Amino acid sequence: MLTIGIAISPAIKVSAGVPGGGTTDLFDINIENTGSIDKSTGQVTLTVEITCLEDIVIDGSGCQAIQISGRNFYQGFGFTDFNEEDGECSAGEVLTIPVTLFPDTGVPKKGPTSVGCDAFACTPGFGECGSEGTGANVKLK
Repeated sequence: MLTIGIAISPAIKVSAGVPGGGTTDLFDINIENTGSIDKSTGQVTLTVEITCLEDIVIDGSGCQAIQISGRNFYQGFGFTDFNEEDGECSAGEVLTIPVTLFPDTGVPKKGPTSVGCDAFACTPGFGECGSEGTGANVKLK
């Protein structure tokens, strides 16, 4: 069960998604199946695609990754925030968003990595807001 613990105006409709699915009808979210590693920093860059089903403003997208390879364990987190103009998306438009993950534990290696990403958006005027999440296996190069 998902509980949202925020105080909002009763006029705002909020829906929340979970990794692997969601309940919002504002947008769909997908993760591209390849990502890149910056060997000097240990940062991973992923690409998230958001398909807007209505005219919305996207607040941002966040991702987390876990990779287990032999004795190596890597975990990374990252997000991309938008100002209002950058996050504007019209119905039918697809936004391609790079998300940089910063290493929390370990060092990423080339190969498969489990990734979960989500995003949050509202219609103009905050009439309806929602989040959507998804998960994917991403090959790091």
